[in-house]
Amino acid sequence: MKVPRTTWSVVYCLVILLNSTSLLSAQDTDDNIEFTPQQKRRLLELVDEQAEPQPNDFRVYWKDGIRMESADKKFKLKFGGRLMGD
Repeated sequence: MKVPRTTWSVVYCLVILLNSTSLLSAQDTDDNIEFTPQQKRRLLELVDEQAEPQPNDFRVYWKDGIRMESADKKFKLKFGGRLMGD
């Protein structure tokens, strides 16, 4: 199963949040971060929530410019252009 990029960004933000609110001890912030079982369950719940596409989600991708597309494909947006220099 491939995990979307947004899911990983949510996980990273949670790790930073947990670290900044002192829920992790100072010695656990080195290379190996240990989570409590409650924290692990909550992280897994958030990952599962993010993995399911929502009807109001937008897909953002690059194809000859930045493009955005709604999940139901009713709305599309494209940012493109040219850059020239002498």
